[in-house]
Amino acid sequence: MRSAWRGALGTTLIEVLTALAIGSIVTSSLYLLVGSTIKARLIVSARVSDQERGRLAIGWLADRLRQVNFDAAAACPEGLLRLGSGRGFGGRVAFRAIIDERVMPPRRTYIFYLDQETLWQETLIQEDPEQCSDEVDRRRPSTTRVVVAPPPVQDFRLRYLDANGLETGDAARVRLIRVSLTMRATGASGQLESQSHETTVALRGP
Repeated sequence: MRSAWRGALGTTLIEVLTALAIGSIVTSSLYLLVGSTIKARLIVSARVSDQERGRLAIGWLADRLRQVNFDAAAACPEGLLRLGSGRGFGGRVAFRAIIDERVMPPRRTYIFYLDQETLWQETLIQEDPEQCSDEVDRRRPSTTRVVVAPPPVQDFRLRYLDANGLETGDAARVRLIRVSLTMRATGASGQLESQSHETTVALRGP
């Protein structure tokens, strides 16, 4: 009787240990599976977020470029003031545009440039005759500048085209502006990679 009890106990102990081992394997597998799923989800979410950030930045700039406004009756008639490459404050693009008719004055000067891996925007009022040449000669960024795209922005480029699609440095002949933005963003592997966004904007005014 005692021998049979010991045998039953030994069998039960073996079954318990086997069940625990199987349970540990299943639990580890589930942990790895859930961990991989969460990691993949986070990578996808980060990638979508980074792509959306790039699209929003270039869309924001394009919307403002479309409103470039030449006003022959204004004290400062020019629409495009500086045809910069976009790199650095010295290579800034500057133009006058009407974004909101409700603000006074409705036409503002908009400036965009890449500096310290950040795409910046400045919005200034420069309609007084004494301010007409200020933007061309200004040497320092405005203290009120705001971030359009945070770092790391790798590259920001602008190309100016005439009505025939040929590059031009003459502001009066510019009809199209090609904008490209390259950012360091999350790739499919979860590592940072370069993502480029590009658009061509047709100016409304002369």
